[in-house]
Amino acid sequence: TVVESVPHTAKLDQVLRSVAAQTSENLKEEQLMLQIDQVIATLRRAEQYYRQSINILLQAQRDNRTAAVANFGNGGGFEGLETYEQARRDREINAAQRPVTEAGIIMEQAWTMFPPIARQRYPSLCAQIGRSPLPKLRSAHFGRTLGVKFIAGDIGDAFNDAHAAGKIRENLQIVQQCMFVCESQIQLVIALRSSISATVDKMKANLRNLKKQEQNERQRIFNGQRDLVCNQYVSTASLAFKPSQVMAVPVTEYSYASPNNTIPSQQDISPSAPPPAIL
Repeated sequence: TVVESVPHTAKLDQVLRSVAAQTSENLKEEQLMLQIDQVIATLRRAEQYYRQSINILLQAQRDNRTAAVANFGNGGGFEGLETYEQARRDREINAAQRPVTEAGIIMEQAWTMFPPIARQRYPSLCAQIGRSPLPKLRSAHFGRTLGVKFIAGDIGDAFNDAHAAGKIRENLQIVQQCMFVCESQIQLVIALRSSISATVDKMKANLRNLKKQEQNERQRIFNGQRDLVCNQYVSTASLAFKPSQVMAVPVTEYSYASPNNTIPSQQDISPSAPPPAIL
């Protein structure tokens, strides 16, 4: 192009350097936002595991209530149902620990993915980011449940059910607290992402402005080169033009009208006669 064929102006070079620097910063910030998105997605997975643990404990709570009701109705032959519900309840109390453990591992994984550069660029927003709860839930032992049942009968069953209800309630509180921490961390990371997104938008606006400046400067250079070429052409044309080379055309070379539409000779033209009509 015309602009590329001539040396850049100092202003164009400066604008081009600014465009390159801003483009590089944009890419870094967009890459940072993608890393934050991965952290959020990982924390969401941990949240799902906490929710799964809560659902299991809620089911254990319902089964424990069913066992307690069956204990009071043993006279009606509900002993088998009571034992079944107690066994299922104890399995669920223990099963609820697995997703909690998995959630803790996933949260730790999320923090290993968290970009350190984010803490440098946004220190205030990142101050509370990085917490991982390490809960310790209480377990259930069905063997002990049966032992108490056989020793103390219905009174033992009532003790087992009340003891299990306390375990379930305590574990629920612990898991709910862990989920609260996880959700709080997600909200903090989302707030960080929003701030990064706003920075990216500002950078893109600044880059558009720089590109507009580049376009204007290139247009100015083009206009200057165009004017220079036009002025050179006008100067060359003026030097080539010579008035002495213009030839005069004799009046006798014009055609005159005659009655017979013939060209009259020089003798037929009288100096005193009116000038003939020129065709």
